[in-house]
Amino acid sequence: ADAELVGRDDPRVRARVKGSAGWSDCRLLAELKSPDMTISGLRLTSPTAELAEQFLTWRHRPDVTRWFMQQRIEDTEEYVADWAAYDDHDHHRVVAVLDGAMVGQATLGVVDGMGQSGNEAEFVGREGRLSYFVHPDHAGRGIATAAVKAFSARAFEAFELERLFAKVFADHAASCRVLEKAGYVREGVLRRTAIKGGVVKDMALYARLKGS
Repeated sequence: ADAELVGRDDPRVRARVKGSAGWSDCRLLAELKSPDMTISGLRLTSPTAELAEQFLTWRHRPDVTRWFMQQRIEDTEEYVADWAAYDDHDHHRVVAVLDGAMVGQATLGVVDGMGQSGNEAEFVGREGRLSYFVHPDHAGRGIATAAVKAFSARAFEAFELERLFAKVFADHAASCRVLEKAGYVREGVLRRTAIKGGVVKDMALYARLKGS
């Protein structure tokens, strides 16, 4: 169905953001607090240019780009500006900071579900696409799991989502475990759906439903 039939400023669509004065409040997912945040020194916060610059100091390490589709950032100045501003009506970013250092992030893209033409207000903005990563030097400490849990819980609180979903490389066992620990269920495998470095790869599809 054509989601453009209902504009993002339509009051029916704006109502999808719960407890908000409207689209003017964009940083709904920042400064998360959760009982899962038990890692000493870890906090989740809004993106800033300073944190983006910290990220770029390790963004191009081979053990990082191994799992990224985009291999290199050429225009770093533009990237920093865009990265720090990635928090609007439909796109949200939260940054994991450990003792002052940027060690990971999670992003949410609010997308449309499926529905019948003429009833767009029922399915516009009903799903959330999750992505995340953690600094390799801090992997295995539960940072990604804590961030995904807190971020997911806040997303369901802030938006009238029916489901959150994430796609990860099917052979990325650690990333699959993060989602499973955060309450996501593996719904299947999208076979031969991604090409990275000339290699055709499978992606695992995970989802968490409202109320789960």
